[in-house]
Amino acid sequence: MLARSHRKRGAGRLPAAVLSAGAVLALAAGCGRRESVVSFQYNRPAEFRLPAGIKRIAIADLGGTTDRDKSWGGAVSDSLTALAGSAPIGGRNWEVVRLAGFQRSPRGILSRLGGHFQPTTDSSKPQTAPASAPADSASQPTGADAMIVGWANVMVRDEQVAIPPAAPLPRGAATQTAMWRYAVGTADLRMIDMESAEVLASVRITEQFDSLGRVGPPSPAASKPAPGAGEPAPVGEVLHYLAERAARQFLARFAPRRVTVSQALKEGPNQRVQSGNRAASRGEYAKALKRYQDAIQADPMDDAALFDAALMCEALGRLDEAARYADRAAVLRDDNDYLRLGRRARGELPD
Repeated sequence: MLARSHRKRGAGRLPAAVLSAGAVLALAAGCGRRESVVSFQYNRPAEFRLPAGIKRIAIADLGGTTDRDKSWGGAVSDSLTALAGSAPIGGRNWEVVRLAGFQRSPRGILSRLGGHFQPTTDSSKPQTAPASAPADSASQPTGADAMIVGWANVMVRDEQVAIPPAAPLPRGAATQTAMWRYAVGTADLRMIDMESAEVLASVRITEQFDSLGRVGPPSPAASKPAPGAGEPAPVGEVLHYLAERAARQFLARFAPRRVTVSQALKEGPNQRVQSGNRAASRGEYAKALKRYQDAIQADPMDDAALFDAALMCEALGRLDEAARYADRAAVLRDDNDYLRLGRRARGELPD
């Protein structure tokens, strides 16, 4: 049931309450131009469902090329163990066994079971080794029904950067600088049925840290240095932060969740986009999507039309299409809204 849209004049804020579905018109900050904001909710089903017989899950250290990769992979495994063992996942309790110092890559596990390793493509489609593949006892440590294995890679870069002044600097004044720490960690994770060698879950996760908030999701407030002073969080803390985010993202895919969206549509000179925004503000999402698609057909480089089309697809429950539109928009323009929508539509945790 679509909620009624309404207009709001003046420099007021958006209402705190989130609409179940519909749209709100609000003023753009600091000017008299109205912007269209759509607000809706939807249920996202669990991406992976464990068979009833999977109760005991072993978590191995993730493999890596360098010592830092292995350290990051171990932190991911530790976070998985702590989170999975502390609360029900997907409506059921997991019995978790941490195999510290025990590294098994997906390639190694599947080769022991007679299967073949394929690079993770973030697909939930089951993959199975040949039915005749033997499962020797050495591949089933601690009697686990399933094992989480994978491969980790992390990059950390430090750079001294200039901080843009809030006001013009006096002549001869020194430019303020701060240490910028950027890190990106990737984990290829698979949960493998130790008896059948079926890949129960296969996910590639990438998490970013940026001490100055320049790239990717914002960093923790404690790690953001004041201009010209202080240092970013130690590398160990950064890796722990990324590892916990990656673990939460992996485990979230085993449970359904309610997704709430409140997002301003992108404006533009294209009349089709403007017409689409008016339709979206009335809750006419299918009609708005058609307007945006017409705009994209006329100009495939219109990133605003691509983003707005992605948002309408998400509101209509067409999440695969939403992710494709958002990814196309992100290629054309560096905009965190585009990146966040793509992550959300693919079922990744929101920033």
